[in-house]
Amino acid sequence: MGLDITTLLEIRTWRAFDVDDDGRVLAGFDETGSIQLVELTGAGEPPRPLTALPGACSGRYLPGERAVVVEHDDGGNERGQLSLLRLDGGPGDRPKLPVGLDGLEPMVRDSRYIHRLLDVLPSRVVYATNRRNGVDFDVVIRNVVTGTEQVVYDGGGLAMSCRASADAHWVLITLAGAAAMSDRLVLVNTMPETENGHTVELTADRPARHAARGSPLDRAPARLGRRLRRQHRPHRH
Repeated sequence: MGLDITTLLEIRTWRAFDVDDDGRVLAGFDETGSIQLVELTGAGEPPRPLTALPGACSGRYLPGERAVVVEHDDGGNERGQLSLLRLDGGPGDRPKLPVGLDGLEPMVRDSRYIHRLLDVLPSRVVYATNRRNGVDFDVVIRNVVTGTEQVVYDGGGLAMSCRASADAHWVLITLAGAAAMSDRLVLVNTMPETENGHTVELTADRPARHAARGSPLDRAPARLGRRLRRQHRPHRH
């Protein structure tokens, strides 16, 4: 027997966003009507609500810290903004959970543009934004401590996902392909010896699916570097 529409609308969903080094799970739960962040600390322990925002949100743990990078919109406009939720501090400094927008520390906020969290590193976040021209999504690495930013890819197109090495030397980006339901991979060297060694196309732009996921890039920097050097070695006359 099929489910009626009322029953379907009452079904609650969970999403797992991240796991920290101590096994805590950062999850999303839509009990309030939109996906909000909760923390699962162990078997038998109730979920710990973290956010109570006007709209849906997602997030990742900031490695090495008791903090969450929160992606949320601005008043329901579906333009992602990035904020920080710190979970540490003394008894008087800890936020009263769940927090609203005023309980988040602004990190990347400009309601004119979209900002999407792609990856997290110790003291850094990697995100995509269309603020350069309102159309193309560039990939940016931001230092959470100093606020400085480095644009590591501005070659056009839609940056869908990425994986970065722990030292931010290598960034593997999945871009939307020209054909429907297809994508391509671009490898970025953020510390190239020459400008020609900055990016390399790893896949052709043809109908196929690829994703910047899997093992950390830290395991293969030497091999990737050799490939870049071979591809961009100057011609000798």
